[in-house]
Formats: sequence, C-alpha cells, structure tokens
Amino acid sequence: MNKLAQYLNQHLVGEVLVDDSVLERFSTDNSPLSITPEMVVYPRSTNDVRKLLRFVSQLAEKGHQLPVTARGYGTNGTGAAIGRGVVVSLSSHMHSIFEYDAKQRLVRLQPGVSTRSLKNALRLQGTSMPFIEFDETDSTVGGLLSNSSTAYSKESVDQLEVVLANGDNMQTRRLSKRELSKIKGKQGFEADIYRAVDGLIDERKALIDQLDDKNMSGYASIADVKHKDGSLDLTPLFLGSQGTLGVISEMILKSEYMSESRSIVVGACSDPANARDLVDEVAKISPAHMMYFDATTMKAAQLSGKTFTFTDEVSNPTVVVALFNDISARAQTKKVKKAKKLYAKHNATVASSADMNDSEFASVFSIVSLSEQSDDMSSALPMMDNAYVPRDRFEDFSNSLFELSKTLKIDLPLHGAPLEGLWTVRPKVNLKSVSGKQAVFKLIEEYSQLVERFGGYLAGGHGEGRLQTYSTYKTIDDEVQQLYVDIKKIFDPAGVLNSDVKQKIDVKDLVKNLRSSFRSQSSDALPRR
Repeated sequence: MNKLAQYLNQHLVGEVLVDDSVLERFSTDNSPLSITPEMVVYPRSTNDVRKLLRFVSQLAEKGHQLPVTARGYGTNGTGAAIGRGVVVSLSSHMHSIFEYDAKQRLVRLQPGVSTRSLKNALRLQGTSMPFIEFDETDSTVGGLLSNSSTAYSKESVDQLEVVLANGDNMQTRRLSKRELSKIKGKQGFEADIYRAVDGLIDERKALIDQLDDKNMSGYASIADVKHKDGSLDLTPLFLGSQGTLGVISEMILKSEYMSESRSIVVGACSDPANARDLVDEVAKISPAHMMYFDATTMKAAQLSGKTFTFTDEVSNPTVVVALFNDISARAQTKKVKKAKKLYAKHNATVASSADMNDSEFASVFSIVSLSEQSDDMSSALPMMDNAYVPRDRFEDFSNSLFELSKTLKIDLPLHGAPLEGLWTVRPKVNLKSVSGKQAVFKLIEEYSQLVERFGGYLAGGHGEGRLQTYSTYKTIDDEVQQLYVDIKKIFDPAGVLNSDVKQKIDVKDLVKNLRSSFRSQSSDALPRR
C-alpha cells in the first residue's frame, strides 16, 4: 500500500483501498470512458470528507496534485464520476436518512441515500419530490443533485452541507442582505467565497442575466444565486456542479404531498406526426409526467420478448405515455378520461392502467432498459442523455435526427420527457472497433450541433462532465467561458475538485480514455473483506 493511503487510513474512520480490483471497478462509470484512480476512499462521516480534503489541499500547496472525485453509484454517463487521484465513494457508508419533520415536510439525509430508498420512506408519509418521483433509475440522491440543477431539484432543496476544497464546512441557505454583509466581514475561506461570488455577480450582472437556466453546462446557476432584495443563496451553484465546487455531505430537502395512486394512459401511433401532435394536446391537461418513445426504441424493446397490448395492431409504433397523480381522485379520473379521448382523436391505440395487469403496467416503465440490451458487438451508450430541445421545435428536431441517422448509418433511438423538453439518444456502438470509437465523438459533435440548431442545449438535464465538454464549449462564447473559469477558481483555487470536469478538454485526451467495451454501471457497494 502506498504511503498516502497508509497515512489516510491512520486518520480516517472509513477505509482507504488501493487493491487493483477495487481501482479497476472505480475506473469506469456509466460513460464509455475509463480513468484509473490512485485510491478509493469510503468515508463514514462528514468529518472523514473534511480530513481528506484538508490533506489534499495541503498536498496541493506543496505542489503535489491529488484530485478528488465524489461518487455515488457511478451511474453518470458523462465521465464525471471517474478521475485520477482519489475517488470518494459516498454510497457505501453515508446513506442514512436522519429525520423527517412532518410539520414542515423536511427530510435530513446523507448524499449516499438511494433515490429508491428515499421514495419509499417518503411514501410512508404521503409525500415525495418531483425530481425523484419520476426518475426511474436508482441513483444516489447526492449524485442526482450534483448532476442536475433543474427547476424540480432547485425547488426541492432547502439547505446543503458542503465540504469545501480546503476541508472547511459550509451550510448553504438564503442569507439576507444584512446576514450577507456580516459574513463578508469575517475571515476564512467561506467568507472569501461569499465576497468573491457577490463581487463577481455585481461586476458581470449583464452577462449573468443572459444565461439560460435550461443550460446545465458550466455554472449557469450563478443567475439564481442573488435576489433582487440583496439576499444571496449559494445552493443553486452546487446543484449540477458535478462535485467541482465542493462535496455535498448532507442535505435538507423539501417534500410535498403526493397522491397514493397514479394512473397512466398509453397509446401507440403509426404516424410519428400524430404522436407529436398528441404530446402537445395532452400537455394542456397538465399530466404530472409524460414519456415519449420513438419507433426505433419500441422495436428494440419488442425484440427483447416483451409484448405490449397497446402496440399489437400498430406497425412501427411511436408511443406516448401520460402519467397522472392528482391528490383528488375525481380530478385524476377526469383527466384520464379526457386523455383517452385525445389519444383516440389522434388515431392512437389507447390503454390505461385500469386496462392493464400489473406486469404490463410495470413494463411500460422499463421500455428504455428493454430497448438497450447489448449484443456481442455493440452497446447502447448513455452518452447523449437529456439534451434540452424546446417542445415547439421538437418536430423539426426529430425529423432532422432521422436524417442524421441515415447519414451516419447508425440507429439513433429517441425517447424523452416532453413536458421538460429533455430528450435522450442512446446509439448502439461497437467500441471494440476503431471505426466505432471514432463514431462516438463524431456522434456527439453532430448531435450537439443539431440540438443547438433547434434552440437547445446538449447539457440540458445534467452537467456536461468530461465527455460532452469539448462539444459544449464550442457553443459557449469566450466571456461566458471565462465567467465559469473564474467561478471554479473561487471555490477551488488549487484545482483539486474533480479536475477536467466542466472544463475545456482536448479531444485527444478523451480518445485515450475511451474504453473498448461497455456495460451499464449499477452500484458501488463496499466489497466484503
């Protein structure tokens, strides 16, 4: 064991491992990239994270860089959960739900809690949170928040406890103008951050006001930090920052009342144009959530052996799913009836949850995973997930995507969440071949340009990580790029937090880190010794 790992094992309660098998497992996430760390740390408390970052920052002062990458389940598809140096696994020990305040509907928990566990715990209280309620993957709550700064996630966060780059602790909350003035008058790294951020916002207000909150690249959430009354809250900056500004070690989240039952209406259209019109009409009756699966996605799902009664009589079906969970059962029933009429109006075969058995109901939510099973040669890569495209540009976007698929001679199955305008393409690529590896970057480049052409952003539902950075930064002007560089320097002057993530990167470095095989990442539990 190397001396650094031995030293850390002496001072941390948690474990520090350098076994080749452990390092290999943590060298990949859900992206097609691979970077082997020097060690993996399994912290047991916030104090362990603080000691680690204090040690790393002291090393940096002496000229030795040991970058730190915070990680949940490793399900990130942009290469943000891997890195050289130290990978910090927050899911193994820091997975406690501490308390629930029923009066305020607040829950205090650690970042390694799984979204599934939190959903189940909140359902016992009759509550939930939109940013986890409709997330069908099982990721950690900390990982989900670190990668996403959507309106849903921002509304659900009350406070964060963050370990800063030098090992200090910060509790984020909305500070009044008077409280902000007080903290800016103090000494220490936290005060330095508040002074610098406040000054940066005032100095570049015109530029910051132009940032679009639909764009998750860089640190566009700086626009949400300072309010008109002079109050300031750093919480939005940490959401979607992918561990590049600090490590979230605890959080207080706001839940809301949810219906105990939910209904779905699902239908298949033989004409994609009908499906797109259907999306627009159903959106007007305010479903809680919608899902869209194009014909390529459905064909792949059907090849898995699953059958769907609502597609039996439709060739090349495009499927639209509307989910309703109104607290009022009467309101929910009315919406379902209205939705079924709209589906029929647009020549869709239609079924509701009342028409399905439990197995078929569950299968609707697994269409994506069913469609992405790898074969001996190719893997469905989650490298172009959740791009944002405005719904009113979706028709032109999807038609152009079809043309791009023909040009590149690669299937580009499309599915997404129409209400949020978030769309995912998971092409099957053979990473064992040179042409397959070349196709990865060609695809991202072409797809990024396509998304931008229709008023969207490649980083729409999560940060750009490593994999999407080089394409994303081509669409960001120099002034905004410099703003993001300056924000990073405020929080991480020594560059020890998730280096190379959300920063300009040479495509040659990405090519070197591209692996030759891929399998979906699921969980990073501490191996039994």
